[in-house]
Amino acid sequence: MLQDSFAALSAPAAPSTTLSFEGISNSNNSATLGLLVVPPDPNGDVGGSQYVQAANLLVQVFDKNTGNPLLPHPPTTPAPILISSLFAGFGSPCETTDDGDAIVLYDGLADRWLISQFSTTGPPYHQCIAVSKGSDATGAYYLYDFAMPNSKFNDYPKFGVWADAYYMTDNQFASLSGSFQGGGVFAFDRSKMLAGDPSAAYLYFDLSLLDPSIGGMLPADLDGPAPPPGTPGYFAYFTSTVWGDPQTGLRLFDFHTDFAVPGNSTFQERPESPVLTAAFDPVLSCGTSGNDCIPQPAPANSSAKLDALSDRLMHRLQYRNFGTYESLVTNHTVDATGTNLAGVRYYQLRRTLPGGSFAVAEQATYAPDTNQRWMGSAAVDRQGNLAVGFSVSSASLFPSIRYAGRLATDPPGGLFQGEATLQAGSGSQTTNLSRWGDYTMLSVDPQDGCTFWYTNEYYAASSNRGWQTRIGKFKFAQCTPLPTWTATVTATATQTATPTPSSSPTPTAPPTVTRTITATASATPTQSATPSPTSTATTSPTGTGTATGTASTSPTNTPPPSNTPSPSQTPSNSPTSTSTLTASPTPTTTTTPTASPSPTSTQTPTNSPSPSQTPTMSPTLTATLTPSPTATATPFPSQTASPSPSFTTTNTSSPLPTDTPTLTPTASTTATPSSTSSPSQTETSTVTPPPSTTPTQTPSFTQTNTPTETPPANTVGGQVRYYSSALPVAGVSLAFHGPAPIAATTDTNGQYSQALASGATWEALPSKSGDHNNSITAIDATLVLQAAVGLTGLTHVQRFACDANADGNISAIDATYILQLRVGLIGQLPVVQKCGSDWLFQPTPGPASNSSVTPLQTSSGGCQMGAITYQPLSQDVTGQDFLAILVGDCNGSWQPAAGGGGSTAPSTVVPRMGRPHYRNDRMTVPVTVDSAEPLFALEMEVRYDTRLARALGVRQTVATRRAVMVVNTTQPGVVRLALASAQPFTDKDPILFLRFETRHPRATWRSVRFARNGE
Repeated sequence: MLQDSFAALSAPAAPSTTLSFEGISNSNNSATLGLLVVPPDPNGDVGGSQYVQAANLLVQVFDKNTGNPLLPHPPTTPAPILISSLFAGFGSPCETTDDGDAIVLYDGLADRWLISQFSTTGPPYHQCIAVSKGSDATGAYYLYDFAMPNSKFNDYPKFGVWADAYYMTDNQFASLSGSFQGGGVFAFDRSKMLAGDPSAAYLYFDLSLLDPSIGGMLPADLDGPAPPPGTPGYFAYFTSTVWGDPQTGLRLFDFHTDFAVPGNSTFQERPESPVLTAAFDPVLSCGTSGNDCIPQPAPANSSAKLDALSDRLMHRLQYRNFGTYESLVTNHTVDATGTNLAGVRYYQLRRTLPGGSFAVAEQATYAPDTNQRWMGSAAVDRQGNLAVGFSVSSASLFPSIRYAGRLATDPPGGLFQGEATLQAGSGSQTTNLSRWGDYTMLSVDPQDGCTFWYTNEYYAASSNRGWQTRIGKFKFAQCTPLPTWTATVTATATQTATPTPSSSPTPTAPPTVTRTITATASATPTQSATPSPTSTATTSPTGTGTATGTASTSPTNTPPPSNTPSPSQTPSNSPTSTSTLTASPTPTTTTTPTASPSPTSTQTPTNSPSPSQTPTMSPTLTATLTPSPTATATPFPSQTASPSPSFTTTNTSSPLPTDTPTLTPTASTTATPSSTSSPSQTETSTVTPPPSTTPTQTPSFTQTNTPTETPPANTVGGQVRYYSSALPVAGVSLAFHGPAPIAATTDTNGQYSQALASGATWEALPSKSGDHNNSITAIDATLVLQAAVGLTGLTHVQRFACDANADGNISAIDATYILQLRVGLIGQLPVVQKCGSDWLFQPTPGPASNSSVTPLQTSSGGCQMGAITYQPLSQDVTGQDFLAILVGDCNGSWQPAAGGGGSTAPSTVVPRMGRPHYRNDRMTVPVTVDSAEPLFALEMEVRYDTRLARALGVRQTVATRRAVMVVNTTQPGVVRLALASAQPFTDKDPILFLRFETRHPRATWRSVRFARNGE
């Protein structure tokens, strides 16, 4: 480090910025949406004549020669536009939501632009992708809405341009606030997307089936010439022994795609992986701020430190083909000195063509002084000169934008060409939301192959959320520009191939694909396991064997399922053995209707057994997964007669972009069997009687039409509504007890109607199960406690909802049961055992002759269900209504599933972990919260690495001493807790202490993380 510092101080001056101009700012969000967002996630790319920048939640196009903005087009009043405005008239969540994590890339092989962001509408969630129809980024776009392949949320998507596909990685979560579910890799059909083909689909691998610890992976993104023909897409992420990984280095993978036969596609770790690197420490842990280690000058205080985000590679993994070798360049943030000083660590990997292996050609940690450097992006120009852009800050230096570099001829191990400032900051981010972007981007001008373009954020004045962005360019004088610039176009838009839109969606028949997973090893395994049959997955092609979609005026989102089972593992003592997972999908014959809703004939597939994998203890694991061929995107309206998307700003309110969650993986496999039918066969036999001399008489059977008398009947009908909102409740079963049992079910409007025999006695008794829709939360427990101590009153019906144990009383016991249900300690409330269900019904019928009401009652002695009795039924009656009550939903937040479900804990609550305290083998982690309103309830899920720690429990502090808390530590690696209080508790001091037993000397904040920080 002393050598690096000396070299930096004595280095020549870095190349100066030759053009710098303002990019998107949060004031643009305020003007467009009336709200401010954090973080901005600034990134952008450069093309032939334009620079395109995206930042949550906007996009802007600039003239790269002048820096003048070009949108709207024509630029009467230049201002960034919402990314969703590209999808105006598209008719999907992509048109109505701006949820962030935007990416802009220039496809230099086709002279096109790719703009993407995710949509949190789901599940299934969505990835929205716009591909320009030409080189002008202000022109028209082909539009795609790709439904994600399962219920996992596609957080932190990163893209890479490649010759055969647009590749994407994500960090998968069980839901918007759920647990980490491993990484995902995607290959989008680039050639079809460039041609505007609405049948464009993608291939997907769920990496949790390969290694559930994989996260923060990046796909290679192409600069310059195309890779050699047939080169797979490259992927990388870093590992560290500090985190318990076997090595410190970079794991590399190959994605081989075959869109024609998706089952031929593979995702395989490269033979030389992991590529070992010099040791580094990825952990920055800064007292009560956790990993928020980057200080800022006043007026920012100690709680306004910035997140170093040191647990992943930073955007991008740049690829460049130098003819005789290939290059991969990337970077991440590390603790440069062991004293929580953030430094940018960069790598350049090279592979000799045609048959070499990737190895580290250059690496170093750049931290030349006591300032903090983080949030970097690295790339090389056409002559191998390397540059890194980054943020820099300290307690006396406002966060600023700088860059540094090295020449290809410099000695190894440092950025010896010095450091320059692209934009000096003059303010701090004072909000306690610590994210300083999630990524930035350094790109190389395709026109000369020498000029670097960089964008990042800064503050011109200290404020809560007043970020701005800057865009600038520079180049090394030693780089010789390309003589001329010509884009090599690999695909062209074809209008004639676009299907004509229809007035209704064209049904698509899902064929079934049977996958057989066969494990092989290069050494003789010492143990084996009994094979298990594979699951059957379904795709949604249009009958050609490849996944396609059908353009229509009403696009349909069909989530393709995740289907690859996770093979059981049997340890092997052979240290040199490797294992490979391969698969051979066998599509069945499928008939696809053109525009008819009639059922599709599908042959029954044959299930093939799948022997379990026998993995090895070798650190050089080689593994291949087969993809899940997925359903196509929701296509754009037909290009035959559709206007170009207009660049108009739409005032659409949308939530803040979702910050990237902590990578604390939990493997998850979802297998969806296909529904098939086999024709039944009827075997017929003929019996021939023995010869007889006595004739026999065969009786003749003649059908007689005897008239049947229909007894008189009357109709009983009514509606079931929810007790608090009067919303209709569908799926309620009405049992009518009388001469014969009869049942009716409420429709989507909560209505029911049933004909019953007249003159008989009937009793109507409703029932229902399930359908909670996340409506029972810790907030309900708070209302129970407030009612128990007299702070709030309850209606007669509301008391049934709050009485979790159905004893007729409202007490803290009911609140405890609700919290136990919330954290998973119990599967149902005590009311279920007492009353047979947690749905109760209060009769509220209109007048009817000869009818009586049995009221709903609960007490310590028993449970009486509400009913309506007709003695006897003598006329048609309507208005025989019931109020539905879900016990536990004390605040009445239940909604039908189509309405989005019920309430959750307040989104303004941001739990934070502070600096752990150690004593012997015990670690205590303080938890604080950041809330804009009084806190009455709190729910948290904490994930920890079982290799490094074991949960001992949670201890309340003075701030929460009056609250009722329930903790579930029964699942290894997970702590779930729910807390409720009748009166608000303070958020100034730690409210809880998480207690762990440490199992590793390096157990730090990295071993214990919130499942999602909610920022």
